[in-house]
Amino acid sequence: MSKEKGFSLVEGLLIVLIVAFVGFTGWYVFNRQDESNENNSAKQQATTQEQSPANNSTSIVMTSHNNKFTIVVPDGWTITNDTELDYAHAIGIKNMTTKPGTPATIVSELGLRGEGPTTTSFIMQHGATLELSEYYANSKSVDEFETTTGLKVQKFILAENSYGYQITSGDDTVIANYMLIPGDPDQLESVETAIKSIQIL
Repeated sequence: MSKEKGFSLVEGLLIVLIVAFVGFTGWYVFNRQDESNENNSAKQQATTQEQSPANNSTSIVMTSHNNKFTIVVPDGWTITNDTELDYAHAIGIKNMTTKPGTPATIVSELGLRGEGPTTTSFIMQHGATLELSEYYANSKSVDEFETTTGLKVQKFILAENSYGYQITSGDDTVIANYMLIPGDPDQLESVETAIKSIQIL
């Protein structure tokens, strides 16, 4: 009789230990999964914020005069939108200084076209106003990439610190030029980010 009681007691203790172990394991796994979900959520939120800087209210989209193309103008820039042709420019490093959180300025007036700028500049123009077959004839394409909407962009080096871009959609083209004057801050990254936002309408 005493042996049977002892066996029952040991058996009971084993059952209690097993239940406790299973309960602890379940609690531990649940806690780890909850922490993992929180970490993944935080990482996903950070990634979304990094990938979507243009979702803030300071992003300004400029549409060319005859509705031929659009471009997202970098924060802090001042760009002139020609009221006669589908042509736009930002002339001078003061007009091309990127200031995150500061809305760009769009100036609508007749553009100052002529001999060409002697200061850092960004100029873009719809292809219908250009002799495209000769435009980059003596320049070598050094890179190709796409806009955010999948348009093909060819990049050319025109001269030292001077770049040309040809954005195509079927038979339609937009040309952009960026020229940096030595001594001015380089805005190439902002320029190419803006070029990637171009849409041909």
